[in-house]
Amino acid sequence: MVKLTVMYPYQEDFTFDFDYYINHHIVIHKADPNVLGIIVEKGCNAFRGGGTPGLVCAAHFFYESIGTLNESRTPEKGARQLADIPNFTNITPIDQISEIEFLNLQET
Repeated sequence: MVKLTVMYPYQEDFTFDFDYYINHHIVIHKADPNVLGIIVEKGCNAFRGGGTPGLVCAAHFFYESIGTLNESRTPEKGARQLADIPNFTNITPIDQISEIEFLNLQET
């Protein structure tokens, strides 16, 4: 399994419309049959007494393989996704592709 993580690092004077991101931008990915699951994280540092988070947002997209991820990341789809970014943020995202192995600690 592979995971594409899209990170939006904290910066001064950032804007980020979480409602738009969840209800419009992520919908592009939810319609993709190659996406097995999506996790969206909203950064917060409550455990540090309210300091600034390292990331404003991180979204994780899970795929069966690099091949299925590449099928989903065509130039046309990528251009549409990139064109939508100014609609919800002024942060330049950073991508990370990882091969993952899930360890279920609840199994006996």
